Amino acid sequence: MALCYFIAAVAAVFINILAAVDALPSAILASNMQIDDVIREYFNAGYEYSNIVSLLLAYHGIRISISTLKRFLRKKKMRRRNVEISDVAIRRAIQTELNGPGSLLGYRGMWNKLRQDYGVNVARDKVMKILKEMDPTGTEMRKSNCLKRRVYRNKGPNYAWHVDGYDKLRPYGFDIHGCIDGYSRRIMWLEVGPTNKNPAVICGYYLKCVQHIGGCPQILRTDPGSENTLIAALQCTFRRNSTDQFAGDASHRYGKSVFNQRIEAWWSVLKKNYSGWWIETLKDLVEFGALDIGNDFHINCLRFCLMDIIQDELNRFVNCWNNHTIRPSKRAECPHGKPNILYLLPHENGTHDFKTVVSQDDIVWANSICKDNISKTEERSDIFFENVLQREGKHLPCNWNEAIELYLFLVG
Repeated sequence: MALCYFIAAVAAVFINILAAVDALPSAILASNMQIDDVIREYFNAGYEYSNIVSLLLAYHGIRISISTLKRFLRKKKMRRRNVEISDVAIRRAIQTELNGPGSLLGYRGMWNKLRQDYGVNVARDKVMKILKEMDPTGTEMRKSNCLKRRVYRNKGPNYAWHVDGYDKLRPYGFDIHGCIDGYSRRIMWLEVGPTNKNPAVICGYYLKCVQHIGGCPQILRTDPGSENTLIAALQCTFRRNSTDQFAGDASHRYGKSVFNQRIEAWWSVLKKNYSGWWIETLKDLVEFGALDIGNDFHINCLRFCLMDIIQDELNRFVNCWNNHTIRPSKRAECPHGKPNILYLLPHENGTHDFKTVVSQDDIVWANSICKDNISKTEERSDIFFENVLQREGKHLPCNWNEAIELYLFLVG
């Protein structure tokens, strides 16, 4: 039955195209984690005590009171106020970030980054002061006015997902693809690969997320590109038995990228905070004559050296974003707060999860029509470069500097 509906949905997708012409926190997923580690991760993410207690009950089956939680935190010496951390340690962490994509972060983003990635809990004003001293030029450059946008409305988590590709790094061999939950602004996936134009690759991102959360949204919104044919058909297939107004074919919507408001707005956040730094770094390689974007060997070398580094940076950025606090906005009828909390605890804002449960049989069947995000040609390229590293006694890079050095060695 699913196959028949899927075939019909694929046909409908192509007709619509012609007419129209992207994590629970890792602690939630790791059931074998010690409760100490789970609480520490929630604490470092900046969650309020009431949120931590609710998450422990909802996702771990652990019932404790706020007073018990406070006693635990005191015992572990985990504090958010009056924490004695030397300015030297703070400056060292900030300098580490300023040496990479973190140089684009404002003081709020830097404060959030320090708390989550370095376990440094200090006053935000102190971070602002130190950052202004260490990066006065960047501080001035980040001062800009807010963009004017239309009012956005969304009923709750998994009511609508917005999907799109990010092509700013395509000239250098990297395509980014993402999805954002419209209500909570939680990033559902953010992946980098050699292409975001292959329908099977995009389908793989979507299915990985659907399997991860156990369901799909009521509405999936994409642009009318051919790369979205499979996920559009699968979305409609997964909701074929639903009884609401967005059942079946009505559960997918096409629209131009400029009108896919949620994800388009988020791409500007990514560029401002991270990808802008990547673009400038890769442009420098071109200007210095070390990178020829028309040379397939250069592009394959760059992918081998940088792909995992970029994905790791994206994962870190998503984690920071999903745990940062969104301020109230007059341009959206959605609550403010942390995306993960808005997504995981919707009842605290008077709404509920709009997720449509997808059976394991449907997921297994759907996976059979998708493929991994790497071709046989890329597999052979990776094997070649790995053999070179083994022969030369070198290792895979762990950071941007090592990745660039390895690239220069391979093409030199």
